[in-house]
Amino acid sequence: MQSQGQGQQLSQMQSAAHSLLQHHSNATGSNLVGKQNDLQSLSSVGLLELAHREYQAVDYESAEKHCMQLWRQDSTNTGVLLLLSSIHFQCRRLDKSAQFSTLAIKQNPVLAEAYSNLGNVYKERGQLQEALDNYRRAVRLKPDFIDGYINLAAALVAARDMESAVQAYITALQYNPELYCVRSDLGNLLKALGRLEEAKACYLKAIETCPGFAVAWSNLGCVFNAQGEIWLAIHHFEKAVTLDPNFLDAYINLGNVLKEARIFDRVAASQLATLGCPELIAHTREEYQNIAIRLGTKKEYLKTMRAKVWKARVESPLFDCSQYAKGLEKLFLRMWEKFENGELPDHISAA
Repeated sequence: MQSQGQGQQLSQMQSAAHSLLQHHSNATGSNLVGKQNDLQSLSSVGLLELAHREYQAVDYESAEKHCMQLWRQDSTNTGVLLLLSSIHFQCRRLDKSAQFSTLAIKQNPVLAEAYSNLGNVYKERGQLQEALDNYRRAVRLKPDFIDGYINLAAALVAARDMESAVQAYITALQYNPELYCVRSDLGNLLKALGRLEEAKACYLKAIETCPGFAVAWSNLGCVFNAQGEIWLAIHHFEKAVTLDPNFLDAYINLGNVLKEARIFDRVAASQLATLGCPELIAHTREEYQNIAIRLGTKKEYLKTMRAKVWKARVESPLFDCSQYAKGLEKLFLRMWEKFENGELPDHISAA
């Protein structure tokens, strides 16, 4: 049974760029050396703000274009360098991302965000020790750097230093207790360490902070299932899929726990929802027969449903979608045969 994490609520690279943007904006406002220079400075700030908005909108091409325009005007602007580093990282141009982070560090050797961005590049390359060194330097330079602690925690998990990762997450949450995604990630880590009560407390706090956060409801269901609290697990998985009807992992978890509880009709419903075919869910034998009749008489409907089933995921962690789809067709075929023979709808076996 899988716990789910959603990462940070804000992109670390994005917030790093925003931090430098604010710094640059404040600096330009306090250095008035002449009307022309002042207007040029204000224009630069406006263009950097535009580039930042484009970055947030995932328009990396436009953001890069405007940043390069600013960089040609002033190659020492650390806000521009940092945003260029972030843009190239998102575009998977790791060498260029590292280049602009390094240029930012040369301009400002105590720029925590630049070390964090450089750490992201090293982590992506699998150079965990170098990544850890840069993340640790970032949080030493800026002790309240929340994104730095979150990045550090992720790298520590990758390096299998779980206890240190727990402490990094805790430190981030001390600076901002409202980060419910981070708290859920901490819960996942504690659950993996077997510290179920602590994990449960994290998920409950995440739900208290954001009651509509479906991931935390599903993760809490995983804890209850691990503790043998089947009905509580069912309740939390059902709440998760109610909050997010497209949450496939929660449907899979729900199907698994219903199977353990031997509630087989709901297992089938959960798996059908996972396949993306909720219209095939039958609550009574008559509904089951009616679905079979429709599949048997409406060729276009049958074609549409087959297409939906076979476009679903080929496999899932808890059951074989392909085999399930074959069995599903076999079951409906047998129900159709019963109807053709004038028999009443009844439970049938796929065997």
